[in-house]
Amino acid sequence: MKSSGSHEPGHTSRRFRFWQLRLSTLLAIVLLSAVGMGWWSDHVRMAEELADVKLDAEMRFRQVKDLSGNSSATSYSVSRSSVSFSGADFESKWTPTSFVKAVCEHGDHYNLWGMEEELSRADDSDFDAVFKQLVSLLPSAIPPLRSEILNILGVQYQLNSQRMQLYDSDFTKVLLKLLDNSQFDFDRGQDALCSLRLIGATESSDAIEKVKGIMENDDHPLAVEATITAVRLDPTIEIGPRLKQLVEIRHPQWSTAAESLHHHLPDEEVYEFLKSEYAQAKTENDKQTLAGALNKLDL
Repeated sequence: MKSSGSHEPGHTSRRFRFWQLRLSTLLAIVLLSAVGMGWWSDHVRMAEELADVKLDAEMRFRQVKDLSGNSSATSYSVSRSSVSFSGADFESKWTPTSFVKAVCEHGDHYNLWGMEEELSRADDSDFDAVFKQLVSLLPSAIPPLRSEILNILGVQYQLNSQRMQLYDSDFTKVLLKLLDNSQFDFDRGQDALCSLRLIGATESSDAIEKVKGIMENDDHPLAVEATITAVRLDPTIEIGPRLKQLVEIRHPQWSTAAESLHHHLPDEEVYEFLKSEYAQAKTENDKQTLAGALNKLDL
């Protein structure tokens, strides 16, 4: 007689087969899931690689288009009135007064060739007199005359940089005044920044801070030019990240920022950044601009 606590062999066998079935089913599900996940992972990877190949192909096509456009652009010349200036143009050797008079009379509608060289050869007393008179005209000069004065003075840094160092402080102060309200006077501010770049590295904290203030203002129309100028005034300033930001927000001068990146960041980093921007670009013009910037890289 069997005890009431004993188990029937058939019942135990059925339970064992039940658990064996559930375990095998579970293993099958796990295996199928692993295979499915592997397939999906490969599918996603291949899709991403294909998209990347297509993106590279499109970028290279636009790069070739950009290069072809630049090389086949129709060249033409514009006739511009000019006057060659030298001491021989006066009855006697030019004086600071006659020099400044010539600039004022012709600088607003002529390109005065030779003025820079004449001034660079002047003795210190004549140079000093001309510099002071020209600088005094800058705040109220009409745009063409202002540009001509800044050009004449700026070129002196190339022709006689040692002498111009004596005038850095005075020249910089005038240029900083020209930057006042530059948000509403683009040409005036652009002229001032261009001249500051010619001066180069400076000890003027006022100049550095003022230019950095423009650089960091997303809404300022000269933010890109100020960024490029800032590093000329203080070579320790890292402007690469700021240039990238100006590209990302599509600042009005963002194309200049994009084309300047390779001067301040490694080419590989610039390539990945521009490629990412290209992938997100929504207009044909943006894509072509980015392709042009990619052509600046030496990869």
